[in-house]
Amino acid sequence: MQIAEILDELLAIVQSGPQDLDWQSEYENEEDLIEDLRDHAERVRRGDTTRLPELKYVLYPTIALNEIAFSSGWGQAYVRLANRFDELYTGPSAIRPRELARREETASRGEPALRDEPSSGS
Repeated sequence: MQIAEILDELLAIVQSGPQDLDWQSEYENEEDLIEDLRDHAERVRRGDTTRLPELKYVLYPTIALNEIAFSSGWGQAYVRLANRFDELYTGPSAIRPRELARREETASRGEPALRDEPSSGS
C-alpha cells in the first residue's frame, strides 16, 4: 500500500458517514477534513511531497484525525493506516499552521502548554 492508497482509504472512510468532530479543534467541519485529505492525496499523486510532514503530524496519536477516528468508530482502521504511513514515510513531521496558531494563542493567554508539548522544565 502506497501513501496515495492510504489517503484514498482515509477519504473513503471519512466520506462514508458522519464524523464526530467534537473532540478536536483542527477541522471546522467534515468538508474541511475532506478538503484537507483530498489536497494531500492530489499532491502525493503529483509527486509533491511538501505536505508529508504535516500529514505525519495529522496522523499522530492524540491529534485531530486520531480523535475523529476513535470517536467515529473507525479507530482500528486509523491505527492500521497510520502505522502503514509511518512505515512508508520516515521523514520529519511539522506542526500545521492552524495548530501552531492555536498553540501561540494559548501561550499568549498564559495558559499551560498543551499535553503533547514538552514542558519547559523537562
